[in-house]
This record gives sequence, structure tokens and C-alpha cells, in this order.
Amino acid sequence: MRDGDEGRDEALWTLTPDAVVELAWDGRVLALNPAARAALGAPVDDAALLLEPGLTRLREEGLPRARAEGHWRARLTLRGVDGAAIPASVTLVARPSSSPSRPEGLTMVAREEREQDALERRLRAAAERLQLVLDYVPQHVFWKDRDSVYLGCNREFARVAGVASTADIVGKTDFDLAWKDEEARFFREVDERVMSQDAPEFHIIEPQRQSDGREAWLDTSKIPLHDARGEVVGILGMYEDITERRNAEERLRQSQKMESIGRLAGGVAHDFNNMLTAIGGAAELLTRATDRDPVDSELVDTILQAVDQASDLTQKLLDFSHKGAYRKEPLDLHHTVRSALRLLERAIDRRIEVKTSFDASHAVLDGDSSQLQNVILNLGLNARDAMPTGGRLVVCTRDAEGEDGERLIELEVTDTGVGMPPEVARRAFEPFFTTKDVGRGTGLGLAAVYGAIQEHGGSVSLESSPGVGTRVTMRLPVDPRIPAPPEPAGDDEALPTGRARLLLADDEPPVAAVAAGMLRSLGYEVVVVNDGEAAVAELRKAPGGFDLVLLDMVMPRMSGREALLAMRKVRPEVRVLFCSGFHRGGAAILQAPQVRGFLKKPYRLEDLARAVAAALAD
Repeated sequence: MRDGDEGRDEALWTLTPDAVVELAWDGRVLALNPAARAALGAPVDDAALLLEPGLTRLREEGLPRARAEGHWRARLTLRGVDGAAIPASVTLVARPSSSPSRPEGLTMVAREEREQDALERRLRAAAERLQLVLDYVPQHVFWKDRDSVYLGCNREFARVAGVASTADIVGKTDFDLAWKDEEARFFREVDERVMSQDAPEFHIIEPQRQSDGREAWLDTSKIPLHDARGEVVGILGMYEDITERRNAEERLRQSQKMESIGRLAGGVAHDFNNMLTAIGGAAELLTRATDRDPVDSELVDTILQAVDQASDLTQKLLDFSHKGAYRKEPLDLHHTVRSALRLLERAIDRRIEVKTSFDASHAVLDGDSSQLQNVILNLGLNARDAMPTGGRLVVCTRDAEGEDGERLIELEVTDTGVGMPPEVARRAFEPFFTTKDVGRGTGLGLAAVYGAIQEHGGSVSLESSPGVGTRVTMRLPVDPRIPAPPEPAGDDEALPTGRARLLLADDEPPVAAVAAGMLRSLGYEVVVVNDGEAAVAELRKAPGGFDLVLLDMVMPRMSGREALLAMRKVRPEVRVLFCSGFHRGGAAILQAPQVRGFLKKPYRLEDLARAVAAALAD
């Protein structure tokens, strides 16, 4: 046993893996155990041991503190026998004297922490990898301690919280961030509920104002964080910005709602058109049959005006429901718009200035001129109502391009009227939605615009602000390869008549009776049946056939399309004139060689006369 070993536990001194060094009060080395000599390679009397750079803190802080307080502990870096740095946990303890040969002093115990240090490095690396993963997660993730103080977050949350980096969130509360005070208080209340286990799994979808001023819909979830003993030590939260998804779902619901209403509107309009055809036709026949008594004539004119107004209403319903009599043919949109504006001039206040700017280089497209004229008329009448004291209505066109490079023409109608608040603008295209007084609007004008533009393969959007006005922008596909159609010519000729033999098929008895009367007044011989199946049977048994068959498109037992397919097997040379309020479901059959035209219901005597004459012409 060496000097100074009395009173020391020799087994513990020799076998412990920790480095143990006995020091005098002034720091001189008195003794080292085997582990210390092996690790540090220092002789017993090597005073240079305490001059190592890594032990500066031990010399300047540890020795005085241990002498004064009896102990001191710190993490230091020692230099090993091979010169390598050794991370260690160092403890200094005051040592009382146990014998004259073992004076008072200090005992230093150093425990190597390479494994601990490596573990901490691995933990830091794992934390960095986790942070990297979280930073690329599109959701906003954060975690807090028991007092709702932020311990960390991912990059997306830092961005919306208004802090420069994820590190800047640490130590802050919701009251330090970009939220409003009432929002911060709500978040704190939710945290407390979750951590108190009253609501261990919190979930809510709500609108929230972001740091950039944008209002977003957030899907938020929070759960408590537990330690190894199961105690709640904090909270983990995550939310997702679902604004776009919510908007898409709302558009889908709106589309489904409009589709359902459209089917209803189309069915109602079809039946209504049949009634209008009978009423209008009967009124015209009454006119031709009377001696034009002024009172009777005035009453008949009133009936016909009402029929025209009701026909316009049903056309709006059909346009909205995509079931209008849509005839696809080349048209010049600029000419169509000019024609509509000439009609509009008669219905608007002279204090409203109408300006046009047709800048599109090519305005020819396949479509229905009457439907697109109605679009301009509906928008113009809406603008008129929005400018009761005058203003400016601007209609312009320009070239545009679709996302896939498709060539488009942009048609824009702008007014300087009263405008609409956002909650009204969002519903502007809904059918039957109107802010006008009872009797001043049906709520179908913009719905018909929407339906007509959709029917032409285009899109429509609306921007409006109270006190500023409204802008409606429509984008329609154009084809530069389609040549411009010739300007339509007027026709002031007398009604054409004839001696041909006609077969008329319509399932509505009033319509059939009136149409037959109108045709007979024009000189034609008419046979009437009430459905397509009867029409085929009549054609089959007629020895000389018929010069022309007038077929309603929608009939029970056999539709007009099915009747034509059966008729051309019996008589391939048959000529057919289709009559209907809409023909969306049978548009392809109109291209058949036996089809000589389409007559839209409700029709007037002049329309019927010219359509039949054109169908009979070779």
C-alpha cells in the first residue's frame, strides 16, 4: 500500500472504472487510481494534469466552489493518454482527513461519457431528421409544454404564425404570435381541455384569419403528449388548410344543385311550351277567322304578346337546363352581339351609354346565335336595372388562350351600376335567386347566361363590388378554320302555302289540333296521330305515303328519334320536320338525310309556314 492509502477502500479504488484523483486543497495531484493512470497517462506527481485547456473551468470555478461548498459537478473534456478528447462528467468532493498520512483535500471522480455523448449526438441527428421531415409535410404541425408554451413546430406553421424560423417559435405563446387575442384565448382554452383529458382528441373545422390577411378554412386536431409514466406533459397539434378543397366541394354541391333544378326546369318548360304553342296558334287562327273587330283584335294581340313573354321565360329555363333548341352552326360572335345590342337599345334608358370594343382577331364559332343574343340581352337588362339613374355599359371582346393552348374568345360585359356584395355575387347564377322586388325579376337571367355559355363549351365568371359595378367574363372556344358566315338577309315575302299531304305526330291534343288547323289554313292536307308508333303505322298503310312528316321529339311509346329510325326502314325517302321545345337528347338524329329541319316550340304561324315550305323544297 502506498503512502496516503490508509482509510481508502482498496477494492473500490482499484476496481472502479471511473478515474479517481486525490488532490490537495491547492490542486496538487496526490494520487491516481489505476483507471485514472490508464486513461490520463499521468504520473502521481504530475502537476501539469490540471493545466490542461479542458480543465480551465475546474481550476477557476471547481476548486473554489468545492472548497467553499464541499462539492462541485460539471461536464468537461479531458485529454487521454493517446491525445484523444474524452468527454466526462467530473465531480469534486471535499475529503476530510482520516489519518495523518492522508491529509485533507479534494477527491475528483471523472466518468467517461463517450457513450452518453454519442447517444446525445444520435438523438440530435434524429431530431434534425424529424424536423426535416416535418418541414416538408404540407400540414401545419406544432407542440407545446404543459403551460401552452411552444417547444417546436414545422416550417409551414412558422410561416403562418408570423415567425422567421422554427427556432423562433420556442418559448412563445399564442398571445405572442400573429393571432388575434380572442383567437389566442380560444386556443389556450382548447389546450387546457385537451390536457385535462376533458377532450383528449379535439377536432374542429373553422375559418381563421391568417397572418397575410387571408381568411382560410382550417381542419385542426390536438392530442395530449404523455411521458413514460403516462403523465400529460404537453400537447401536439396539427391543422390543414382545406380552403381549396372546401371551395371545390362547394362548387360540386352547387353544380349538383343546379343540375337537379335544371332537370326540373327543363321538364316544366317543355310542358309549358306545348301549352304556349296551343294558345298562340289558336289566337292566330282566331285572328284569321274573324272580321278583325278592333276589340277582338286587341284581345288577340294581348294574348300573342303574353305568349311571346312566356316563351322568353321558358327559353331561359331551357337555356339554363341545357335543353334549349341548340342549333350548332357557324356564327360571327361580333355580328351576334351587335344584333343583340340593337334590340337592347329599345329597352334601356337613354342615360345609359353603351360602348363596344371588338378586339378579337377571329370571332367565328360553332353555336346558336339566338342563345348568344339572349346572353347579351339578359346581361344588358340586368345592367339596366343596376343603373336606374344612368351609367355606362361596355361590351368588348379579346383573344384568349385556354390552359391546353385552345384558342378562345373572351366576351366581357361591364356596367357601372350599384354592384353586389360578396354574399349576393356568390349566388348570382343560381336559378330563381333574385334581389329584385316581386314582379321585377324571375331570377333566371344569369342562370340562363350560365346555361347557354356552358352549352357552348365555355366558362363564365362574375366580379362585382357595391358602388363600383359588375363585370361578367365569358370565354368561348373559336376555330380559325371556320369561315365567317354571310350576313343574314331579311325576308318580307308573304306566307308560303301549299297543297302537300302532311302527317303530324304530337302527343298533346291541344298542340296537335292547333298545328293541324294552322297547316290546313295554309292549304295543306293533314293527318294527325298522337305518338310515334301511330305515325309509323300510318306511314306504313298510306298508299302514296306523305310529302312531309312533322314529328314531336318527345312522345310516349316511341319518341320522335325512334319513329324516324323506324320510318326510314319503311320508306327510306321519307322527309321529316322535327318540332320540339328542346332536342338535346336527339341532336345527332338531326344530321340524318331524311331530316329537313327543326321547328322550335312555341312557334307562330309564320314560323310554321316557312319551316314546312323549306322542308318541302327540293
